[in-house]
Amino acid sequence: MLTRGANDPRLFKGNRPAVRCSKGFSKFLDACEIHVDRGSGYVHLVTDTTPNYTDSHPWPATKAIGKYKATFRVDDTQAGQWSIEHTAVVGG
Repeated sequence: MLTRGANDPRLFKGNRPAVRCSKGFSKFLDACEIHVDRGSGYVHLVTDTTPNYTDSHPWPATKAIGKYKATFRVDDTQAGQWSIEHTAVVGG
């Protein structure tokens, strides 16, 4: 889950940041909880029940850094630790 370095092309789907939660996703895990920091601290982005998520948030007019982290969920409870933080430069 979230194993790429900053702005690695594999972090994008087209020109959108893509969070890939497929590593370890199995029949025992219910969802992937993803948080994003767009400059004001981390907030909940989505709890997704499919292995990958593409962030469709509108891009800013100037370049900005988006930071992402994720964890798995089982029965509405966090399962495991947060991933390492990953960044993506968007906008401009």
